[in-house]
Amino acid sequence: MNILKLTLIASITLLSSCGSWQHSYKDGSTFYAENNACLAESNRVYPPLFNSYGRDTNNISRTYYATDCMKAKGWRLVSN
Repeated sequence: MNILKLTLIASITLLSSCGSWQHSYKDGSTFYAENNACLAESNRVYPPLFNSYGRDTNNISRTYYATDCMKAKGWRLVSN
């Protein structure tokens, strides 16, 4: 379970470090709810899978999936 929490934190950090998410009419609380839903879905589709070197081989796919999920909900990533 700790690996899942660490993966979620890493994904949130990756998604937020690239810029900020904006939506034309949704607020911050909606962002967190939708972002958490997208991260949970991406973890179901691409669960943490560690190779013999201890590296999560699904991390990139999971990040892209979560980003595409947010875009499908109308959010856009704006660079800082």
